[in-house]
Amino acid sequence: MDLKFRPSFFFSFLIFIFLLSKPDLGSASNPKCTSTERQALFTFKQSLTDPSGRLSSWFGPDCCNWRGVGCDNRTSRVIKIDLRNPNQLVHFDESKRSSLGGKINPSLTSLKFLSYLDLSSNDFNGLEIPEFIGHIVSLTYLNLSFSSFSGEVPAVLGNLSKLESLDLNTGPEPSLYHPWFYLRASNLGWLSGLSSSLTYLDMRHVGMSSETWLQDFSRLSKLKELHLHKCGLGNLPLSLSSPANLKLLEVLDLSENSFSSPIPNWLFDLTSLKKLLLKQCELEGLIPSGFKKLQLLETLDMTHNLLSGELPPVLGDLPRLKYLTLSGNSFQGQIHRFVDALSRYKGNSSLLSLRLYSNRLEGTLPESLGALRNLETLDLSSNKFSGAIPQSLAAISSLHTLNLSYNKLEGSIPKQLKFEDPSIYVGNELLCGKPLPKKCPRKQQTVVVN
Repeated sequence: MDLKFRPSFFFSFLIFIFLLSKPDLGSASNPKCTSTERQALFTFKQSLTDPSGRLSSWFGPDCCNWRGVGCDNRTSRVIKIDLRNPNQLVHFDESKRSSLGGKINPSLTSLKFLSYLDLSSNDFNGLEIPEFIGHIVSLTYLNLSFSSFSGEVPAVLGNLSKLESLDLNTGPEPSLYHPWFYLRASNLGWLSGLSSSLTYLDMRHVGMSSETWLQDFSRLSKLKELHLHKCGLGNLPLSLSSPANLKLLEVLDLSENSFSSPIPNWLFDLTSLKKLLLKQCELEGLIPSGFKKLQLLETLDMTHNLLSGELPPVLGDLPRLKYLTLSGNSFQGQIHRFVDALSRYKGNSSLLSLRLYSNRLEGTLPESLGALRNLETLDLSSNKFSGAIPQSLAAISSLHTLNLSYNKLEGSIPKQLKFEDPSIYVGNELLCGKPLPKKCPRKQQTVVVN
């Protein structure tokens, strides 16, 4: 019998034969990640210690399904490794048991599309930050905080020209598990390599000795948040050559650095600031009038400095201010003009917390305090105030913490002041009862008087 093959039949037959020779092609069980990336992750895992078995899912052909690994939906290339300790906020022992440790294998450099790397709150036992991390040039997010790294921050991190967020916070001791491990950054010149990309930088508790630290950080023209809490900084320049480079900065934390300096005027050129933290900085002198330029400021904390003089009305020119803390300084005199200025905007606006405790303030309390209608916390304790407690406080319906203790005030809390389930502190004695409801507290609402 004479068989005739049509071209279409012959072509379909060839495709069928090809598919038989490739049984995994198009199969739903086919690995999504490449063998190179899978092997790189497996090698990385082998170098780690994992006492709680957090990496137990790291086996099998599809590394995109491994815990803590993320892949691009379109290309299936590995773009994310998130191995932060899930117990970082729980009891120390439990957090310790779930910490990864060991070494960080350079096989990570084989992940050419890796943009997100988080190894935070683990325990690398004094390991230096590996220099090869600076060669993973696709990174946009890098978090190595609270993981017991030590030594010098490698300058090669400046190669990460796409990096948008960098967190090297070593923790308060400075290390979560090992107080003797210390991370330092003696030379900050490498920051210039991140100038066109970095928006978030946290280097709290990282030791710095550079005299040019301010100029180095000011090169980061895209920066929105900068955290330099307790970095051993000892000099605070009074001028900045290019303050415009930090025009996008919204959060600045310089707390617990020993500056022994007046408040510098260049701060007032950072007009995008929303949060300014200057606690325990040994700042001296008066509060400058330049604060009126920070019209977006929401939080100002200058607790425990050496500031003096009268509280200036200029802080009343900040219409968005929510949290103002000036406690533990040497401010003196009356507060009438200061409170009048605050109440000019704040009566129907934003101020939620006013803390002025442990100063040398005196005189009577102004009735204009009652115009701060949105206050939730008012702490005027440990001053020299005298006279009657203003009846206008009864107008602050949102108030849940009132501390007037350790002054020379007379009279009683206004009966109209309405608290739900209050706690009344008289000195160190907790009372539940008159003149407020007898019900003991369920919520954190306190009144403290003399």
